[in-house]
Amino acid sequence: MSVRIRVRDEQLQTYLYAEPEKQEAILSQWREEGGAETRNVMRLFAPIGKTGQFRESIITRDTPRGFTTFPDSPIAPFIERGTRPHIIRPRQAKALRWFGVWGNPIFAKVVHHPGTKPQWVVRRTAEQMRGYLAELYRHIWRLYH
Repeated sequence: MSVRIRVRDEQLQTYLYAEPEKQEAILSQWREEGGAETRNVMRLFAPIGKTGQFRESIITRDTPRGFTTFPDSPIAPFIERGTRPHIIRPRQAKALRWFGVWGNPIFAKVVHHPGTKPQWVVRRTAEQMRGYLAELYRHIWRLYH
């Protein structure tokens, strides 16, 4: 899932084409500030879990026209979109093992998992940040103008 933010402002576009050397500085500052804020918001929406691994996997990378922020974890699609009910079987052992509420080990040869609800971490972040990122770009542009 990706998010596209467009700033529709003719005065801004005209200025950026007239002053290309400032365009890179504006884009660089927007990437830095917008990427950091987007990453922070996405981490707020991310479930903590037992290890915090999913939340810590959220990263920001620059792209030619901006940046992208996403969870770089193999479990990200399952957290974002949820899962259907499914069966879990051991792959290399004879039984599955996990720990119960009181810390006691539980063993099973098969588990009928009920599935999980979608968390929509990326989608909610996109909805939250869309207006903010456009306004941030305009604000940075005014600083250079």
